[in-house]
Amino acid sequence: MLGIVAHDLRNPLGTIKMAAGLLDEGLAPESTPRKHVAIVRRAVDRMNRLIGDLLDAKRMENGQLTVEPQPVAALALLTDAMDMLRSVASGHQLELVLDAPADLPTVMADSNRIQQVLSNLVGNAIKFTPPRGCVTMKGDRAMGGVRFAVCDTGPGIPAEQVPNVFAQFWQASKTDKRGIGLGLAIAKGIVEAHNGKIWVESTFGAGAAFYFTLPIARESTQR
Repeated sequence: MLGIVAHDLRNPLGTIKMAAGLLDEGLAPESTPRKHVAIVRRAVDRMNRLIGDLLDAKRMENGQLTVEPQPVAALALLTDAMDMLRSVASGHQLELVLDAPADLPTVMADSNRIQQVLSNLVGNAIKFTPPRGCVTMKGDRAMGGVRFAVCDTGPGIPAEQVPNVFAQFWQASKTDKRGIGLGLAIAKGIVEAHNGKIWVESTFGAGAAFYFTLPIARESTQR
């Protein structure tokens, strides 16, 4: 039922986005109507992301979440994520920082899926970090592979909540309506499909750091 509903919702959303695009072409730049159309398009994108999360959750339950790992530069994964997410962080008055050496090795990764992981982790950090804070993406060699990290200067996670953060539909607060509690669960499924590990380290009141690992590509291991 979930899969059918999610697929069927995409058809009217596609129509809405196409119509919004046509409206946008005939509107003056910086006009109020054009700003309203932009809001509609962002809402459609948000709905499509939520539908994608629901479908990924269903695939995980059925053991059908697939990845297609290829050799890719670990640093490129981080810089691509920086390019996509810097403006999102800036919009929340946050600094997004990259801390990784230039000689990170090549890893085996499905680039689109790992961008989804980084986007989910950075998005989660942005959600909980107060304005004028900082979110840092890191990469280094560790644990026989490459270890990625997303660290924030937010309030941290209470110790009793740490075991639950990767559970489906789990929310830190029942009144928080900024998501449906699938981002971290999907990130975990994607990383584990790469034969990697994902975990969180946090001291309440002193921020949180989410880590995950990816295996090094064979050609990098042989260098």
